[in-house]
Amino acid sequence: MAKQALFFNIDIVRDLDAGLPAVMADKSQFQQVFMNIFVNAVQAMDERGTITIASRHNREGRCVEVAISDTGHGIPREQLDHIFDPFFTTKESGQGTGLGLSSHTAS
Repeated sequence: MAKQALFFNIDIVRDLDAGLPAVMADKSQFQQVFMNIFVNAVQAMDERGTITIASRHNREGRCVEVAISDTGHGIPREQLDHIFDPFFTTKESGQGTGLGLSSHTAS
């Protein structure tokens, strides 16, 4: 994605653990999730700034962790209580459908 026009003024910092174990996952779904996160980050930074992507093997939790951060303005304090609401968005009408950070727990 770094070669896309939207990313021309974005620095991408990679701090990736080269020794990660294989992960059983749907590659296309992960690509879609990461693409949405990166596009949202670019929009939050007004198409200029830095995205940092870090990965590590959490041996204690026996999982792989990925952390993505950006130099955008962040979420206003008054909206933090809503970030897990389905379809929550801070975008103007017609600028995208917010999916929020809704979570699902198995019964």
